[in-house]
Amino acid sequence: MVYPSPSTVHRLAHDLDSECEAWDNRPLAVHYRLIYLDAVYFPLLHESSRNQCAVLVALGVDMAGDKEVEAVKVGNEESRASWETLLLELQKRDSLCQLGQPQN
Repeated sequence: MVYPSPSTVHRLAHDLDSECEAWDNRPLAVHYRLIYLDAVYFPLLHESSRNQCAVLVALGVDMAGDKEVEAVKVGNEESRASWETLLLELQKRDSLCQLGQPQN
């Protein structure tokens, strides 16, 4: 079995973080007819305690019916504050501002 060196793991984690941040902050130029919001819960084992981790997902449907994942956020729970944060981030990326507006 091959084990990567600590420096390789560090470099890969840094590269992955950079790519995830770029994806999370990308502009959304498509006009969306619908935006589905949902949360998925995953079991999380930390030390000896078992908890649930909420993953909030925003899925946009454009005028042609094509779907695109717009945002994914990990949180402790599905709460009003966590949804407001996700929606405000989408608004900053121009996603919600164009909801249902016809393409020019």
